[in-house]
Amino acid sequence: MKNIILFLLIVLWASPLFAVEEGETGNYSSFKLAGLPNLNYNSDDGFGYGARLDYFRYGEGGYSPYYYLVDVQLFATTGGKREFWIFFDSPFMLRNNQRLTAELRYAKFNFAPFFGLGLKVEYNENLKDEDHPDFINEDYYTFNRVRTSARIDYQRPWLQAKVLAGLNLNYTTVDLNEGPTLLALSSELIPADGEFTNALRFGLIYDSRDFEPAPEHGLWSELLYEYSDKFVGSDYTFSRITLSHRHYLSLLKNVVFAQRFVYSKAWGDLPFFEREFMSGSFRIEEAGGGAKSIRGVLKNRLIGREWLLANSELRYKFFAFSALKQDFELSLSAFYDFGGAWEENEMKSVNGLMAGRGAGLHVAWNKNFILSIDAAKGDEVGLGLYIGLGYLY
Repeated sequence: MKNIILFLLIVLWASPLFAVEEGETGNYSSFKLAGLPNLNYNSDDGFGYGARLDYFRYGEGGYSPYYYLVDVQLFATTGGKREFWIFFDSPFMLRNNQRLTAELRYAKFNFAPFFGLGLKVEYNENLKDEDHPDFINEDYYTFNRVRTSARIDYQRPWLQAKVLAGLNLNYTTVDLNEGPTLLALSSELIPADGEFTNALRFGLIYDSRDFEPAPEHGLWSELLYEYSDKFVGSDYTFSRITLSHRHYLSLLKNVVFAQRFVYSKAWGDLPFFEREFMSGSFRIEEAGGGAKSIRGVLKNRLIGREWLLANSELRYKFFAFSALKQDFELSLSAFYDFGGAWEENEMKSVNGLMAGRGAGLHVAWNKNFILSIDAAKGDEVGLGLYIGLGYLY
């Protein structure tokens, strides 16, 4: 606990200290360059450390949230994760409200979690506890995963919404960790070699949020369809839809109620490691539990051909101040997350859904940088702690 408190103090102190801001005026009418240590913590991956460089171009007149963004990250965790990531996003560069988003990512995860497929899979933490008679292997619920991804998405207006067309390229290798593991018992899931899961992406998006990093009102809804086949260089043939909806309500001054619902279903030859990811028009994250989906539930605890998750969060901004020519805002939140996953022909029931509930503290620095500290309690494990950048949604 002392290490976590010390780590949190370092994050709060280091972020503004290492930032370098440039621009014509204090309202960011030109550009801002921010280089900072990439520090975070969550109960699934451990302590994270690395470097992050963000370049925000606002353009003349101050486009919101930016004219374009370039985000470069080099990152590692004590839980065995190594990641290099370049992300580009421009809502305005192509004019006429067209948007271009692209990313290149390399991620190696020595102890990627695997708890089985579907909702009925049981979890027994005694199997990885060396002091328990049922002990098998401390890495029983893990495997080794290396994934290289490249993505480009193009959006253009259509009526009151936007249409999306894109291409997602993925190459994934899977290896077993030493000793008996759950994945080793399901050898039919393991590819013989590295596999491509390239896919074409098409979508329909409606977005009326007032400010993307921290909305106070508006909607953000998406319907995405992905098709993977040999003609795009994939080793698999499958299709998948992902429907997501987020809405933000300003209840009182400085009080916002935010909700998110995500549903996904896949058909065809979908490998197990592809079921661990949640598609989106902005970023692609791991789903099924953990910091990016269901706080208080183990990371990737729930994966399947069909899954859903829901998040409800009440946010209260209680203090704003300026220091060293920087603007800061402090907010509190209370939230409830739940979700489930199913394989083919598996009976769907709300009784098997898993949930986490908790609270958070958020520190916004010059609007775009938001440090979030969330703590959540689920039904299977103890208190989960998640420290990182940005709101969950």
